[in-house]
Amino acid sequence: MNHRSIDKFDESMGLRKFLPFSNPSSDKSITLSAVWSAVRICSETIAMLPINVYKRNTDGRVMHDDSNIQYLLHNQPNNKINSFVFRQVMQAHVELWGNAYAIIKRDKNGQIEALEVVKHPLLVRPFEFDGDIFYQISGYDLPFASRDIIHIRGLSLDGIMGKSTLQVAAESINTGLAMQNYSYKIFESGSSKRIALKVPAKLSPENYERLKKQFSEKYSGIQNMHEIAILEAGMDFTTIGLNPIDAQFLEQRKFSVVEIARFFRIPPHKMQSMEASTNNNIEHQAIEFVTDTIMPRVAPWESELDNKLFSRGEKKYVKFNLNALLRGDMAARSQWYTQMINYGVMSPNEVRELEELNPREGGDAYLSPANLMTDKQRKKIEEGNALSE
Repeated sequence: MNHRSIDKFDESMGLRKFLPFSNPSSDKSITLSAVWSAVRICSETIAMLPINVYKRNTDGRVMHDDSNIQYLLHNQPNNKINSFVFRQVMQAHVELWGNAYAIIKRDKNGQIEALEVVKHPLLVRPFEFDGDIFYQISGYDLPFASRDIIHIRGLSLDGIMGKSTLQVAAESINTGLAMQNYSYKIFESGSSKRIALKVPAKLSPENYERLKKQFSEKYSGIQNMHEIAILEAGMDFTTIGLNPIDAQFLEQRKFSVVEIARFFRIPPHKMQSMEASTNNNIEHQAIEFVTDTIMPRVAPWESELDNKLFSRGEKKYVKFNLNALLRGDMAARSQWYTQMINYGVMSPNEVRELEELNPREGGDAYLSPANLMTDKQRKKIEEGNALSE
């Protein structure tokens, strides 16, 4: 924000009239294994993808590997963390809170020198003013202009703030947490059932409390689950309540995993829920994971980075390489590469680059299958062969 816009903003709204920031306290939702697994899968996948800066030219495009932006995105966005951690933290913020923010830091010449993650998205409050979006960040006196903030959103209903998946999935997550807490209590008590003692005569209040305390101390808890109970004076015991298995407790926990996977748009087999998966459809589900889960998350990254890191005339753009997730096994890759080379879509050297191999001499040529050539192309080749003879 320049000084002129700061003065205008200060006069019309006042810099001290902001509502209190939300408290970034820890969320119990991430203690649920299914939520933790979903967040890790999405954030680590985004972090591991190759990311590069490209520049368009008359021949198509070329990787702009000597630019400072390329180094910040591909290697190290700031002095504290590397690119993997930067993207992992940002995407985890999106998954958990619907928004992720990074401050674009510039040197005295206006050149971008670092990208700094805001520690918690709840420390940021976006707002509209004078046709633009500004960001008030806790700890800073003045708001940041949109051009100085990378804002990765989840699903948004107003175009300004992303909506947290956890808020939408709150009911399912709360059910899962309740079942998880119930499991802990069962495990801690050393029993899945409640036990009632039966005595042949009515007990005085003192004897009632004494017997209850002695039996609880001797036989309750996981550490006492193998103790042998000795009942005296005609005492007996019985169990009351439903067994968790009889109440389909385990089935409900499995449903909780599938339900959370649905909210995060993750194939259940990625979260170790294999009931609906077979060896025949796992490969197709892996492709769906890329097209339905990762691509919708990559697109906001590419769009936001393009808009905030480059000017309109630079003809540069950021691209994530999703081929790293689509390579499959050796046989499938070999078959795909062969088809790409035979149909002239890729050159051998382009295939070698995908496999992290150095180019070889003559490997930049593209094949053209004879049955796909035009008559003019075929005639030209025949004339060339005749001349060489």
